Amino acid sequence: MGLSIQTNIVVNLGGWNVLDRRIIAIVYSKGKKRTGKGFSIKELKAVNLIVRKALRLKIPVDTRRKTIYEENVKVLKNYLTQIGEKT
Repeated sequence: MGLSIQTNIVVNLGGWNVLDRRIIAIVYSKGKKRTGKGFSIKELKAVNLIVRKALRLKIPVDTRRKTIYEENVKVLKNYLTQIGEKT
């Protein structure tokens, strides 16, 4: 949950970008951590969100992923409290 600076000078704090308010999913591929295309349906269910509502809130969803990472669940909970959405 450290700070990392991306190439377009956007600071990433715990899964979502401060300047443009995008939320980013983290996935592990071949043992390495990278940014994913979106959050899995199981991760959305862990914070009581359905796919349609997540898309309305501009949260990217990757329906192909089956995994659930606690790191992503924490990011979603934090994001929803920041925007004032009930979980």
